[in-house]
Amino acid sequence: MGRKGMATSPFLGYTSADTHEGLSWALEGYLNDYGIAKMGEALYKKTGVERYKEESAYFLDRAQDYVNLFDSEAGFFQGRNAKGDWRVESSKYDPRVWGYDYTETNGWGYAFTAPQDSRGLANLYGGRDGLGDKLDEYLSTPETASPSSRAPTAVSSTR
Repeated sequence: MGRKGMATSPFLGYTSADTHEGLSWALEGYLNDYGIAKMGEALYKKTGVERYKEESAYFLDRAQDYVNLFDSEAGFFQGRNAKGDWRVESSKYDPRVWGYDYTETNGWGYAFTAPQDSRGLANLYGGRDGLGDKLDEYLSTPETASPSSRAPTAVSSTR
């Protein structure tokens, strides 16, 4: 199927909330971009073909776009629409709610999904100590996965 949201995400710098589970598609895509960049780098070193070096730089840069989906006021990654507005107003954001932007998880499930740039991720949380505090909060927050914390699902007709 490829990567959802690619018609607009390269231009926006993120996959918008108009794409179902767009944040998940985006953050996982940035990991893929990092992998492609590393492969291009290795190919350049092996072959000396300049195109691999250029493409590696492009994908490495694109792998950093995860920062466009970090809502610093809410303190989590969340979806935003094509205009750049957060899907949920920052002050009303609840990381326990499943669905919408996330595939089979909630805001906590994607709170640390930027392993390609651990220093940059730490910076989003206020540095190493801030990242450590966020990890402590994550590990001490019970996961209920209760229906009240899930996005509503479509009701199918029995006709």
